[in-house]
Amino acid sequence: MEGKTEYLKLKEPSDILSYVQRVVNRLRREDLEIDPVFIGKIIYLLNTWISAYKMNLEYVELKELREEVKQIKEKMEANYDTGKPKGR
Repeated sequence: MEGKTEYLKLKEPSDILSYVQRVVNRLRREDLEIDPVFIGKIIYLLNTWISAYKMNLEYVELKELREEVKQIKEKMEANYDTGKPKGR
């Protein structure tokens, strides 16, 4: 797999699928075999990236949910305060 160095731009999991397809196609086209240790390292790195991507998505979703809950609580408190009888 000589030639131009490829830099991965991984922004979405679909980018990993595209990268893997390119590598497999190149291996088939050039009838190449790669050291299993090297393939193992690539697989490990890609799986690590996917795990980090999932964790980041979960973090963002949790952060958004917390903000929504906070806003709901504030609205409920505001409605409760305006519904209280005066003078008590």
